[in-house]
Amino acid sequence: MLQTLHSSGAGEKLITAVYYASPASYYSDFLGLSAIPPERVGVQGEYDYYGLAHRIQARFQDYMGRKEDASIVVKQRGSAIILTGCVSKTELLNDLVALAMATEGVTQLEVCHVIVQPNQGMDIVA
Repeated sequence: MLQTLHSSGAGEKLITAVYYASPASYYSDFLGLSAIPPERVGVQGEYDYYGLAHRIQARFQDYMGRKEDASIVVKQRGSAIILTGCVSKTELLNDLVALAMATEGVTQLEVCHVIVQPNQGMDIVA
């Protein structure tokens, strides 16, 4: 699912990928013409310019709790989400990508130079 760009001898991998939501899934929700565009809805339903990134951060924290090791930075550019940082395993990154892509308002997800490195401490930042 993800492409490894670089691998070092210590089991470390550098991952970069781009994912696109199906237009039907995004526009069907948007055609309701809600007062706030889906990418601007905050965690509590309020207007938040970076609401999509904040909702994804909250979903990541709920999903991972303290059991998984990751240091992920979630950024937002319109309805596109950019993930950077480190994770302990590729499977965790795949799960985070699937979780982000299932969030209402996401049209594109970019994984930019995420390092897969065992034994990383957990931290999710905006």
